[in-house]
Amino acid sequence: MDESRRAGGPLGDPPSRDAVELTRAEQDLAPLAEHAYQERREPVVRVQVAGRERRAAALLRRDYTDGSTAFLLGLLPAQKPPAAAGGRMWVWADEHAMWFTALHAHPAEAQPVPGDARPVRYGPNGHSATPPALTRCTGPGARLLIRVDGRWNPAHAILRVRLREGDALAVRIVLAEDGWPMTYHRTYWWDPATIRTPRAD
Repeated sequence: MDESRRAGGPLGDPPSRDAVELTRAEQDLAPLAEHAYQERREPVVRVQVAGRERRAAALLRRDYTDGSTAFLLGLLPAQKPPAAAGGRMWVWADEHAMWFTALHAHPAEAQPVPGDARPVRYGPNGHSATPPALTRCTGPGARLLIRVDGRWNPAHAILRVRLREGDALAVRIVLAEDGWPMTYHRTYWWDPATIRTPRAD
């Protein structure tokens, strides 16, 4: 698969098939590990249910001995008719059916690897407090690979940011977290050594 565009949409494409709900027996299976997401920092989820895209929050994640993963999602009420109520549902992890936007820091960001892209930190304690000039990124050139955690990760450029200190890119970047692709919104200083376009195969 082209790593710059994972099917299912972590870089912004809509889910392409319905999520599969766990049966009652599957919900009772003992997981190898369980992780509860921190309240008010749960990843935001776009998931397809009954042919419609819904928004949800990821509440719990379970990993099983066979390598499969399940998420407990808190569905938000549908905004468009026909209206659908919220509620909770267990679904099997499927990047064709759902994608996640993280509201927390990625574990790799705590200890950057030499050679990684450098994030822009705004404000008086950061690299720049200068109001930026912005240019929207469009077209196939917006698909990028960015070096974070010592590896090249797929990303989609949203805005070119011009600061007094230099140029930067605001992006959606997909970083694996415990084996699952999570989308993060980040701004990195422009550097061709750490940001490049994927090769055409």
